[in-house]
Amino acid sequence: MIIIKPSAVSEATLTASNVAETDYAAWTAGTYSLGTRRIYDHKIYEVVAATTEARPDIGAAAVPASWLFVSATNRYKMFDTSVGSGTTNAGSISVTVTPANVSNSVVLFDVDGAAAQLIVRDSSGTIVYNRTVALTDYSGITSYFNYYFLPLGDTGATEVAFIDIANYSGASFQLIISAGAGIATCGEMIIGQKSILAVTNFGTSVSIKDYSVKLIDDFGNVSITQRPYSKRADYDVTVETSQVGQFSKFLASIRSIPAVYIGDPTRSETIVLGYYRDFSVVLSNPSISECSMSVEGLI
Repeated sequence: MIIIKPSAVSEATLTASNVAETDYAAWTAGTYSLGTRRIYDHKIYEVVAATTEARPDIGAAAVPASWLFVSATNRYKMFDTSVGSGTTNAGSISVTVTPANVSNSVVLFDVDGAAAQLIVRDSSGTIVYNRTVALTDYSGITSYFNYYFLPLGDTGATEVAFIDIANYSGASFQLIISAGAGIATCGEMIIGQKSILAVTNFGTSVSIKDYSVKLIDDFGNVSITQRPYSKRADYDVTVETSQVGQFSKFLASIRSIPAVYIGDPTRSETIVLGYYRDFSVVLSNPSISECSMSVEGLI
C-alpha cells in the first residue's frame, strides 16, 4: 500500500505549459452583467447578479453572491484535485512543475493519448529520470480479425504511476502527453512524496459509484442521463504490528485530505484519488496485523 500526499500546484510552481489560458478574458475592474464569464486567479467565474463591480472571488463569497465559481481554467484543470475536469490540448500537453517540497512520485488520472513521458531534472538542470509509458494496449490484437474489427487502443491505461523517482531537492518535473493528430487529455496530475505503509493483499475489491440518473416512466420507457462516476476501493492490507501506531497516526493526519492510494502500481484499477471513509486494524499476532480500509474516489 502506497499513499501519496499531493503537493499544491500554483502559478509559482507551474513553471511551463503549452496549454493556452484563453478560455475567457481576464477580469479587470469594471461593471459586468448577468452571464458574463471572466478568469481570475486561473479560475473561471460567471456573473449571477444583474450587474456587479465586485472582484470575482469576493463576489462569489458574498451573500447574496454576485459571481459563481465555474471551474479552473483549462490549463489548471489537471491540478484542481477533480478527476472529472481535465486539461485538453490538440496534439500534446507539455507542462513543467517545480514543487515547493521534495517529491518522488507522479500519478496521472484519466489520461488519454498515445504516450506519457516524464522527465525529471535536478536543480542544475541535469536529467535524472526519463520514462515513457504507452497509453494504448494492443496485446489483445492476436489475429487479423481482431485487428480489423476490434477497437484498437481502447484498453490502454487511464491511470499511470511514476513512483520510482529518487529524491532531489529543487527538482523539476516535465510531463509530455503525446496524442499525434488527436487531443491529449489529463484529468489530474498529482505530484507528491510517497509513503509505503503496508502490503496489499488479494481480496482487495474495486468498484465504481455511478451518478447517472435512470428514470422509468409508467409505460416502462427508460431515460438515462449520463453523469460522472467515482472509483471505490476496499483494500485488504497487512502491516507489521510494530508499525500499527505509525500507520494509524499517518491515516489520521490525512483524514480530510484527498490523497492517492495505490494498492498495486501495476494494476491501475487499484489506484484511487480520494479519501478514506474508514479503516480498522486487527492485531493478529506480534508480527503482523490485518487492516481493512475503504477509499472513496473523487469525481
